[in-house]
Amino acid sequence: MTDSLLALLTEPSIWTALVAFMTVIVVSMVPVLPLPLLYGTIGFTFPVGIGLPINVFGSLLGTFLIFSAIRYLFHKKAAMYVVRHDRARRLFTQMGKNGFQVILIARLIPVVPSLLVNVVGALSTIKMTPFLLATAIGKLPLITLYTVAGNQVDIYTWQSILALLIYTFVLLVLANFVQKKWRLTSTPIR
Repeated sequence: MTDSLLALLTEPSIWTALVAFMTVIVVSMVPVLPLPLLYGTIGFTFPVGIGLPINVFGSLLGTFLIFSAIRYLFHKKAAMYVVRHDRARRLFTQMGKNGFQVILIARLIPVVPSLLVNVVGALSTIKMTPFLLATAIGKLPLITLYTVAGNQVDIYTWQSILALLIYTFVLLVLANFVQKKWRLTSTPIR
């Protein structure tokens, strides 16, 4: 039984693809493990032409589902979360000014927790289509990079690691800039 399960998870097949797709959906909704690690693992298991759509569409479907659940089912509970947390309130304030741009930037910078963006986006006035479009555009570079890096890690180990380090450094610099610009520090909102 263990050998069958191991074969299912390590050999690319329609069942492995389905399991991978469902895993990306669930982890996009409830971040139980780092998404970049999952994207890279799927990139390692599948060719890029299969792994990338699994990662992109699984991530977008998970985001859609959690956005919908918060907006239509857990609105009050999520609103209480935003009221209690300074960063969430600041993000909510910024999203009220230009939701599409804020979501796009937050998705480009993986330091901003995805669940936070989903909660605040669902509570804001932004429509679902612009939210998902900004999410897709913002997540695509990260998903592509980690999927391709995972796919080529055994071929270009050092080049893949270097590309990931450079990308992470650039994102940290951008995150620092955005944090200062939006005042996402722990100072109280007035």
